[in-house]
Amino acid sequence: MKHLPSFARLTALLTLALAVMLVAPLASAQSPQARPSSNVLFADIVPSLSGEIERQFAGELPTYHVVGNLIPASEQPGRIEGKLNLDFVNFTGVAQEQIYLRLYPNFLDYGGGSMTVANVSVANQPVEPVTGADTSLIALPLATPLQPGNNVVVALDFVTTIPLDPVTSYGMFGYFNDSSSYNLAQWMPLVAGWDPANGWLLDPPNTVGDPVFSNSAMFDITLTAPAEITFVTSGAEVSQEPVGPLTTHRWTAGPMRDFVMSAGTDLQVMSQQVGETTINSWYFSGYEEPAALVLQYGVESFKVFSEHFGVYPYTEMDLVQTRLGDQAAGVEFPGIMYIGTYHYDPSSDYLRFTTVHEVAHQWWYGIVGNNQYQHAFLDEAMANESSMIYREAIDGPVAAEQWVRDYLQRPYLSMLFGNFGDQVVDQPSADFLTNGPYGRTIYAKGALGFNAIRQTIGDEAFFLGLQEYVAAHRFGIAQPDDLLTAFEHASGQDLRELWAHWFERTEGQQDFTTQDLMEING
Repeated sequence: MKHLPSFARLTALLTLALAVMLVAPLASAQSPQARPSSNVLFADIVPSLSGEIERQFAGELPTYHVVGNLIPASEQPGRIEGKLNLDFVNFTGVAQEQIYLRLYPNFLDYGGGSMTVANVSVANQPVEPVTGADTSLIALPLATPLQPGNNVVVALDFVTTIPLDPVTSYGMFGYFNDSSSYNLAQWMPLVAGWDPANGWLLDPPNTVGDPVFSNSAMFDITLTAPAEITFVTSGAEVSQEPVGPLTTHRWTAGPMRDFVMSAGTDLQVMSQQVGETTINSWYFSGYEEPAALVLQYGVESFKVFSEHFGVYPYTEMDLVQTRLGDQAAGVEFPGIMYIGTYHYDPSSDYLRFTTVHEVAHQWWYGIVGNNQYQHAFLDEAMANESSMIYREAIDGPVAAEQWVRDYLQRPYLSMLFGNFGDQVVDQPSADFLTNGPYGRTIYAKGALGFNAIRQTIGDEAFFLGLQEYVAAHRFGIAQPDDLLTAFEHASGQDLRELWAHWFERTEGQQDFTTQDLMEING
């Protein structure tokens, strides 16, 4: 999800997180987005899909109810103090004897933040969390195994401490003095990721590639914070109430893989309606020109991807200027994307590429999930290939070929004929030595592989395959064979050998020579 400047590595929708969930009657709130709903939890879903999605997922997914307060960074350390009531539905298909929660701020890479929990109960019975060497993971033992489809309520108090000016983890969790803004990804306890092919993901978070893997859930978040702070979040705001110098916000979201927020005292917005979705470009004062371009790129790519991949299900999509670190240009999360402020240059082609890549992630990672620890190319390489599709649709094949050279071939060939040589695309992210070969392999070589499939089967079959893939795995976790099968079904061709050539083997020198690299570098 991170977008590294040398080859377009965007990742992780990052955001500011301050949210918290509510216990008021669910049916009592009305969405200011102008859509009444029979279930306020689905207030972020576009009207044309709301009935269908609610019928399919109501009561089928874990639901996070959080109520809390943001204590601002001016009262150092800034923190979020909250109460979580998690209605955990066993969505795994397997009886569970424990529930695993991630406390991501305890991971070393999260810039010095932390998260503590207390007063933990399961089904109204006190439980002592089990913590090992990895303090970002806790296990909550169950008195009796929880059968598939059954539910149990977990309750706990938590305190999340917000680091100041972090430089690690792409800067996606912290408070930044120079912009008076917050990035708070994974600010609340989250259920650990479950991969249908591999079970619970309980290893320590990745230091190469994306650190977060999570499943779809519902979120009902209530947060009280100083009134001068503007919030941008996943989901939809369903109520806002002044409380003296404070404001209590309520948001709901889902089905989504996370609830992420951005916040600050100097956030401006420009917006455009596209069909049933409002696209917002949030920016700091003085950045009106690049922010307008970000909105343009966001609108253009949204239209292209909606046509070619399938309907975007949410009423909002937010592109947010923010502070990022670790060379990240952008980071995606459900419904919200961070774009690094250092790239807000109206003359920068990379600002355009970054924005488009992040929007593509709303389909590849957001709508269709995958285990980024094991098969990161399914979202990252597809997001890069989607960027090429966008460029061709807007500016024609010659312009798209220039992006292929700049953002795919150049980084990959520099690795292929350099110190690292060729690498296997479909391998665990942790097997890469650093983010350098990881990015050039997953983002660049992987996208070239998808481009080769598109050229082999043609646009009609390629886009039909992607639409079938989205429809079959919406809000779920897909495997590599699911995408291969979709392309084969749509095209009527056996693509196994082509797939293995690009994604499972190191045969790059069958496709390129050093002469190609010299010509690209010109």
